[in-house]
Amino acid sequence: MQCSYTMTKKISDTQSVQEFINIATQYCRLIESRDKKTALYLFQQAFTILPQLCLYGTRLPEIKRVTEYEPPDMNDAQFIYLSLQKLFKQHDSYRHIFDPYDIKDKKPTVRSISDDFSDIYRDIAPGLKEWEKATTSERRDIIWEWKFSFENHWGDHATSAYNALYSLLYSHIEDESGNYIGIKEKGQ
Repeated sequence: MQCSYTMTKKISDTQSVQEFINIATQYCRLIESRDKKTALYLFQQAFTILPQLCLYGTRLPEIKRVTEYEPPDMNDAQFIYLSLQKLFKQHDSYRHIFDPYDIKDKKPTVRSISDDFSDIYRDIAPGLKEWEKATTSERRDIIWEWKFSFENHWGDHATSAYNALYSLLYSHIEDESGNYIGIKEKGQ
């Protein structure tokens, strides 16, 4: 038998939702600070945040939608994309195979880390911005939206970007000594 606390606890107050909100907030703050940071800093920070974002995205509860809530459009998503693209320069584009298990999918496509980062932001930031003022039913729909968009959109962007970042940090960006930078600071 469950205790009465568990039975009456709002789904929006559960640990899995709060953990997702915490890491999603870190991610959004990172993207929002892009003009004050270097590309390397964003790459290194995203490299540690993205797997956590995916982990907590998988732990979001399976719930049903209760209203016709639609997240607000992110009017600045294109601006975020363009500013990241400018910051990342030659490190922005990478090759990607959409479905590694599709035998017919032999040609890689070109993807963009700036597109990945801005799409993830576009899918999670609106819910974060509305969370505090949202009603209980709106919060349920925000959770539903985060989970749905993880499974159908931003999860693919996060895992693809993570793979590209791994390659960048451990095979392409060197420090002054010629060692690959990884997640350590330059000069350390």
